[in-house]
Amino acid sequence: MEFILNGEEQQCTDCDANTTLLDYLRGPLGLKGTKEGCASGDCGACTVLMAEPGQPLRTINACITPLGNASNKQVFTVESLSAAASNLNSALHPAQQAMVDCHGSQCGFCTPGFVMSLAGLYQNGLRSGRKELSRDAVTDAISGNLCRCTGYRPIIEAGTKMLHYPAALLPVKATVPTKPAGGALLQDKQHTFYQPQGEAELQGLLAQNPTAVLVAGATDLGLELTQRHREFSVLVSLTAIKSLQRIEFDKQFLKVGAAVPYTDIENFIAPLSTPWAQLLHRLGSRQIRNQGTLGGNLANGSPIADMPPVLLAWDAEVEASIVALAREKL
Repeated sequence: MEFILNGEEQQCTDCDANTTLLDYLRGPLGLKGTKEGCASGDCGACTVLMAEPGQPLRTINACITPLGNASNKQVFTVESLSAAASNLNSALHPAQQAMVDCHGSQCGFCTPGFVMSLAGLYQNGLRSGRKELSRDAVTDAISGNLCRCTGYRPIIEAGTKMLHYPAALLPVKATVPTKPAGGALLQDKQHTFYQPQGEAELQGLLAQNPTAVLVAGATDLGLELTQRHREFSVLVSLTAIKSLQRIEFDKQFLKVGAAVPYTDIENFIAPLSTPWAQLLHRLGSRQIRNQGTLGGNLANGSPIADMPPVLLAWDAEVEASIVALAREKL
């Protein structure tokens, strides 16, 4: 498996398929800046930035992200910020410097997560030509970061002032290593992680591995790893199947792929349905919406799932694969 970490190529070999991105960062790589707080995607201490080519940086919770989901993507941890600031004759990125100047850090445990959320907002704002960051933009960016010392006022102030500092950009690359179709992404003697590139490969893997567990955003499945300490023998990721990541109009239907993250649905639906956009804005945090998917929300079968009431109200239709139904009967 390959991905870009802090601007450099990273290769993973002989890794347990159940390893989280956070454990890989803090363990084998020794990058201790990313913290583990709740290990359930709630506190934001483990926030890192992830991006695909040509896409904005997005915050994610590394604690509930399977390592395999970083394949062919770019990941930035808090350690990357000093390199981005090197052309400023400073060891601090503008997000960090603003936090210092506004006295936004108290005990400091949550600070790296806050800084990464702010750094993502800063970079995306700078690239889009923004000159100012509103309070609403800042509070949305840090909505998944908890400050146990109740220091939100200075943190929000720091966020609104970041763009006033000289520019410092993280080295987001235009292309990343691409894994060829076929074969396991991560594998040790007992566990395997697959990332099929298309629906045909997915169907084949499910037919060959009837007990495989599907992975999309893993915002719920990640809790099985960190809270229940479960080990899955075969994990199959949907993150590389483009047909499942589309949201588009098709004749009289709005079609939403099972692996479309909530953030993409939120952005697409905002000009079309204010109530749905408002509901999505209240669903989890920004980190959760950057990863969590509509298909995952339905597939988990939770009696308190957020999306079924919307789909019922819209008289939606759900398309399920024959292989998936056959596996359910097993």
